[in-house]
Amino acid sequence: MKTVACNGTPHEIGLQHGQQARNEIEGSINFYEGLFQETAKLSWEKVMKEAEKSVPLLREKLPRYLEEINGIATGSQHPFLSILALNVRTEIAYGLFTDGCTAISHRTRTATHLAQNWDWQTPQKANLIHLLISQPSQPSIDIITEAGIIGKIGLNSSGVGVCLNAIRALGVDWGRVPVHLALRVCLDSRSREEAVRRVKEMGVASACNIFVADASGAVGLECSHRDVVELAAAEDGVLCHTNHFVVQHTGVDDYLQWADSKPRLERVEELVRGMGKGHGKVGGEEIEKILEDEQGWPASICREQIKGSMAETLFSVVMDLQRKKATQSLILAMRDALNDIDETQQNGRSRSRSAIKDFGKHLESTASNPPSSPQTQPTNQNQRLELNHPKTISSKKELSTRNTNLKLQMYIQPEPSISINQSA
Repeated sequence: MKTVACNGTPHEIGLQHGQQARNEIEGSINFYEGLFQETAKLSWEKVMKEAEKSVPLLREKLPRYLEEINGIATGSQHPFLSILALNVRTEIAYGLFTDGCTAISHRTRTATHLAQNWDWQTPQKANLIHLLISQPSQPSIDIITEAGIIGKIGLNSSGVGVCLNAIRALGVDWGRVPVHLALRVCLDSRSREEAVRRVKEMGVASACNIFVADASGAVGLECSHRDVVELAAAEDGVLCHTNHFVVQHTGVDDYLQWADSKPRLERVEELVRGMGKGHGKVGGEEIEKILEDEQGWPASICREQIKGSMAETLFSVVMDLQRKKATQSLILAMRDALNDIDETQQNGRSRSRSAIKDFGKHLESTASNPPSSPQTQPTNQNQRLELNHPKTISSKKELSTRNTNLKLQMYIQPEPSISINQSA
């Protein structure tokens, strides 16, 4: 995954984003052009025309975002409306397609964790970027996003984190803030309370659930194009969500919901509440293991796009909002390495592991030339790199999701301190 580091004014931030991620932005546009044509019979020209409906609201309430999107367009050498269309893709779809996800918030007396798997179609994983934004008079932002999109999943330097669950419900209100830009509104806030207040004041243009959290705890904002309903954590500090409404929204029906959404929610709540029983450890590593769960495979918490499953887990993020630190795992990086493994088995073991070795060499090469923030050059104190080698795996299926101990860990220090572990 490419790291894109930007700073300056909104237009300068967008310009750097566009220049550094030009190839990935091209890939994002190509991906969604094909997807809209396939699922909604919409040409890209019609998609851009639909996206233009968001301009009046953004010009009135969020002009900085229009400037940043315009900068991306200039830097990537694509029309402004193409980049805008990426940022309002959820609203244009009208529930015709959605990225499925499983999100977790868990708070104890000593820690607040926010986590999720992001599930989407496998071709788009090549266009994911790790975006770092440093902006005057605003929190620094550290997110995983699709190239060209300015708001997604991650945290900021004030310790505010966000996650997203898409919900398949018809209806859009262009007088409210598009989903991905509502995520950016949260990331531009200095506290959970500020983020919640701003989102509720402006409303969200289409259906989704946004988890917003800081060290004091988390809240869910379950949104339709008509309302925003707060979801509070239970007394045990647990709050989970998948891809369906869990409360009623007047005049809105998510009849398009994924069949596996409710079973996934039941499963993740069971696993989160099971953490720590019998004096077991409760923390980020335990939450990572929950996100690897394969009960109900392929439509499991960690899912695979086969046998009718509409999406695959492309990455997972676990945020420690007390420490302002996130661990991001690239699930598909290892899956891709497995594609070349000889599936002939001998005594339950793969005969060839050349793909794993090649992938390890790639990580070693990356580790020797890590990216850095434009503001802060890494030092031995604020950047550490580790490469752990894979264990012996009994099958290709196990490797597809379980082999997460081949890791590239990166510690970077923007303002004041956000740490990212990138795991492959």
